[in-house]
Amino acid sequence: MADLERTIIQIRETLERSYPLLLKQCGITESGDMGRSLPGSEGLREQILPIVQADEKQLGVKEARKKFVQEASFTTLNRLVGLKVMEARGLIERTYVTKSIDTGGKSEAHYLYLSRNPQATSEPGQGINTVLEEIFQTLSQELPQLYNGSRYGFLPRPSE
Repeated sequence: MADLERTIIQIRETLERSYPLLLKQCGITESGDMGRSLPGSEGLREQILPIVQADEKQLGVKEARKKFVQEASFTTLNRLVGLKVMEARGLIERTYVTKSIDTGGKSEAHYLYLSRNPQATSEPGQGINTVLEEIFQTLSQELPQLYNGSRYGFLPRPSE
């Protein structure tokens, strides 16, 4: 059980380090809104900025940013754990988070995505967000309370 707890804590900490980078890409810093995002993050900024701004009214700039990081990390962690449980119990047809040597160190779904989209191999994250967003969308039909449009349901963006 200690290994499971340690793994969950490591994943949560990784997510909590990733979301400040996502906010920065969107032009949202600890000192406030910079008024613009990095190129390619404009659409994401349009989705995230109103959430952070709504919380700023009650919490202030720094605390609103902190809340976004914590809630987005929590949401993503729950969704990934849910996927892992479904994989382990054979409730979904392929793996999405469990990696295998047989699939080049990728999950089966990620491997299949790359075989259909070889250009993604040169992108940061190699399309993993697309794979996860697709399964989250599919699962939102049966498990809307976990996978349907959460206010904080954003995946962190892979770095280079």
